[in-house]
Amino acid sequence: MPTVPSRGEIDRLLDGRGFTADIEDSWRRSLRAGVMPGADLSRLTVAEIDRQSRLAIAAKPVLDQLALDFEGTTYCMALADHQARVIERRFGAVRVGDAMDRVGIVPGAVYDEEASGTNSIATVVTLGRPLSVTGDEHLVQALRGYACVGHPIMNPITRQLEGVLDISCAVGEANPLVRPLLVRSVRSIEERLLEGACRADQRMLEVYRAATSHRPRPVLVLGDTAVLANPSAMELLDASDHAAFHALATDTPLSGRHVCTLTLASGTAVRVEMERIDNTGRVLFEFDRVKERRLTVSGRTSHRDESPQDRLAAARAQRTSVVIIGETGAGRTATALELAAGAPVQVIECGEVGNLGRAGWAQLIEAGAGGLLVLDDLQLLPPSQAKILHQLLDEKPRWLAITSVPVDAPAGEHAALMARCETRIELPPLRTRTTELGRLLRDLTRRVAPDAVVRFTPKAIEALASNPWPGNLKELSSVVRTVLAHRSTGDITPQDLPSQYRRGTRSKNLTTVQQLEHDAIIGALTACRGNKVQAAERLGMSRSTLYRRIRTLGVPDQD
Repeated sequence: MPTVPSRGEIDRLLDGRGFTADIEDSWRRSLRAGVMPGADLSRLTVAEIDRQSRLAIAAKPVLDQLALDFEGTTYCMALADHQARVIERRFGAVRVGDAMDRVGIVPGAVYDEEASGTNSIATVVTLGRPLSVTGDEHLVQALRGYACVGHPIMNPITRQLEGVLDISCAVGEANPLVRPLLVRSVRSIEERLLEGACRADQRMLEVYRAATSHRPRPVLVLGDTAVLANPSAMELLDASDHAAFHALATDTPLSGRHVCTLTLASGTAVRVEMERIDNTGRVLFEFDRVKERRLTVSGRTSHRDESPQDRLAAARAQRTSVVIIGETGAGRTATALELAAGAPVQVIECGEVGNLGRAGWAQLIEAGAGGLLVLDDLQLLPPSQAKILHQLLDEKPRWLAITSVPVDAPAGEHAALMARCETRIELPPLRTRTTELGRLLRDLTRRVAPDAVVRFTPKAIEALASNPWPGNLKELSSVVRTVLAHRSTGDITPQDLPSQYRRGTRSKNLTTVQQLEHDAIIGALTACRGNKVQAAERLGMSRSTLYRRIRTLGVPDQD
């Protein structure tokens, strides 16, 4: 991983260059992110892209015309989305296309400032306004032979950044007429976006009418600026549930109908069928309440699902021993304490027992006889102590709750102790539970401040959902306490959140494959206690590749 220069080194690097404030600020951001002048842009991360996105469709004829206008010249055009991912490119000559390959301007390349430094794609995405970057104004040396101008493309309805159109050429061949041509091209793309939005909104209404004519079950259709819901859906859904459906909409595959189960803020479980409307960002949701299933447990009739809370309830009723697996802060200890339900509890912190020996362990086991024995963080218990404990429990069995971080395959005495537990509960990390965030916030609010009359708005929930949550529920609880310390009534908006949570570091637009990779990296780092060398070996990749993927996927630093 490249060494990040100090503030003094950055000042010396910029001294005397005479850059404008925008260029200088961009250099500082890029250098602090670890981008150096000698960076090899041909090795940028390439992500999946949607060739049929509304931006790609609106821009295609404009780009095709620009390619004809600049045929035979050194000019090239690049279209990027709001995350600086290159969507399309055009060029006037084959050799120009080869040059674009060498500097990493290829479809799918993530061309943001943290990867490519100062340029007229990355910096325009950051600033949200037009910018020219010429020659030595580029941070990366490979780009210094180019004169480039980029212009933001704004969504004509939401007025949010949709993407960037860039036109570049060799230094010395720039023409001042390119700028007005770029502006006209952007305006044309924005007009086509508006036309497409109008057609998509009409189609959205048609789909809604068709869905609600079938039978009176809840129907919800989400668009960029509109929400359609029938009375059944409005009666069932809370405002905070809309954030959960927006998260589902982001993850909905481009084609086909997909099904999942979602627990609403009210605690009601629903089976959701979802489908994109004509491959757009608009999504149709149709859902039904999930009916309870009756299963027999040890001769008794029990209403059960496969959720952690249901397994916990069954274990509590039968006083069966439980092993609880989850990341740090996921609520392992709290779940273990819930198992007791009023019975005496004895908690042993496995990382702090030291060398108790047989007599010490025997005394502990005897002292808590009849209640629940919680072995917290079993992975920290020395094998010699685990062996003694296992032998004593053979002689004097106890009702156990064992907690541990995820491990691939517990071995030896640790595995033997876990094998004493009839029930296994795995607590999912908070970053995979964004659709439950509204309900979790409501529960935490009631626990932290029972008298507070507040509501987390959908925008606040969406802002929180875009964070990586390395501290899981413990971290979320801390945020709720901070918010409620200064607001006890009314709506909680993103501005009420701690500043670092208002705009998450985790991308909400990761593809399914990227999200799996994101979670695999966090899992490896957790298992290796933040050691990136060991995590890279565990994942089967080089350390430099791991560093690059951590930055690209927005994985939080666990050092």
